[in-house]
Amino acid sequence: LLDAAELVMRRRGFAKTTMRDIAAEAGCSSATIYQYFSDKQKLLAATFDRNFRALLDVLQEKIQSVSDPVQLLREDAYCVIQHLSRNRDLERLLRAKGQDGRGPVEHLPAETKKRFRHVDAEMTEAIRRGQGQGRIRRDIPAELLRALFRRQIVGTFDVLSQDGPVDDQKFEVAWRFIAGALGITESST
Repeated sequence: LLDAAELVMRRRGFAKTTMRDIAAEAGCSSATIYQYFSDKQKLLAATFDRNFRALLDVLQEKIQSVSDPVQLLREDAYCVIQHLSRNRDLERLLRAKGQDGRGPVEHLPAETKKRFRHVDAEMTEAIRRGQGQGRIRRDIPAELLRALFRRQIVGTFDVLSQDGPVDDQKFEVAWRFIAGALGITESST
């Protein structure tokens, strides 16, 4: 059902997709879908959750394997931008609001939200380590820098992906912008 929902929503857009369309793609009845999902927004949230958990898996792997704080921030930015590039249509669907006025992120399961908070806490700690090393600006608290870092990733992605996927060359542009804004120096001194 999730594969069918993602495919149809990518093709038709969230607003134009009906549960009947998804059922037809999945080869089942609408009643079958309603046994699992009460509405289209919850189905979109489940689709998003599956994709978001895959991204969190990669980010958690990076947290475990990359000890240098600046390199970890760079790897995080790269993974998020590549994930958004591969899932551009789904990323656009995230902006869709359901009848309850909430987006799919607000419908994520508690466990996924908890994992995201853990990843963000690890990134905040990496920023603190970088600040302690004098490699990341110290005039802004680490928590605020992490929030700005997340916004900059999505913002630079939005701009750089307008004419196609974000390749490594475009990522380097994004990273220079993000690193400059965060006052990052690439090498330790």
